[in-house]
This record gives sequence, structure tokens and C-alpha cells, in this order.
Amino acid sequence: MPSSKPTLNDIALAASVSISTLNRYIHQRGFVSRDKQLKIQKAMATLGYQPKPTKYKVTDKLNYLVGVLSPYALCPHSNAILSGLEGKLSKYQLSPVVMIGNWNNAQELTRIKQLTHQGVDALIVIGSSLTAPQLTDIALQLPVITIGGHDIKHPNIHCISNSGLVGDIWRQTTC
Repeated sequence: MPSSKPTLNDIALAASVSISTLNRYIHQRGFVSRDKQLKIQKAMATLGYQPKPTKYKVTDKLNYLVGVLSPYALCPHSNAILSGLEGKLSKYQLSPVVMIGNWNNAQELTRIKQLTHQGVDALIVIGSSLTAPQLTDIALQLPVITIGGHDIKHPNIHCISNSGLVGDIWRQTTC
């Protein structure tokens, strides 16, 4: 019976994978089949496992680039969020790479591929037509933050409700 805080053994058992496969998945070292990735994700979600960010080992050089997918170029809502993000990211020497998706699923997926080819270290999605399974697939490659529109339980996806967010960002950047 798993303890209140699941262990790697608990997750491996629930996912029917070996500890070494689970470690390869968590640390993104080596190949893990798509089928086993999905089993591990399901086990992590079922058991409520949340990896500690400080436990991640940075194995490759970081590019200090954060991809940002915005629904529109000229939208006060998106502009306020983008302005606040740029200010916050720059404090950590991170640079945003912004792409516009126009609320078009195929175009958004193309933009995300372009961002990953540019070597972004993470992705921020401001509203979008992307589905939860599409975002889950993206999260297998890099951390994802969604702002508005999604509530996905996944260890590599963080969802932020946008109620009040625009006002908070606007006040932080103008005050």
C-alpha cells in the first residue's frame, strides 16, 4: 500500500515499469516508449506524485529561452500578459520567444514545433485551441505553463487561471 507521499517504487509498480525506466523518464535520459510514458504519467497522476523541481538535474546547456504561444498579436488581454511575462523573465536572464497561433490548432502546433526547433527550455501557452492530450504530448519534451483555459493534472504542466491575472500583471509592471 503506497504511503501518503508516493515513492518511485510506488509509481514504477503502478505503471508496470522498472525503476530504471522510470528514472530515464523522470530525468529525460535515454529512450522510453510512448506506451510506457503514458503508463508512467497515468500512475503519477493517480498517485498524486509531484516531482521536486530542485531534484531535476540539468544535463544539457540551457538556452535561457522561453517559448510563448499567444492567441493574437493585437489583443489587450494578451499584450498585458506578454508585457508582464517579459518583465518577470528578464529578471532571471530568460528571453521570451513569442509566436502567434490565431486560435488555429494546426497553426499552434506548427508554432510549437518552431519554438522547440529554436531550443526553448519551456513553453508558456496563453489560451489556445490545443487540447489536453496535445499539451500532455508537448509536456513530454519540455515544461509547459498554461494561462487560462486548461486545468490539466500532469507533473510537467502547470495551469494558471487568468481570472485577475491580467490585472495583477498590469499593476506589477506599471506600479
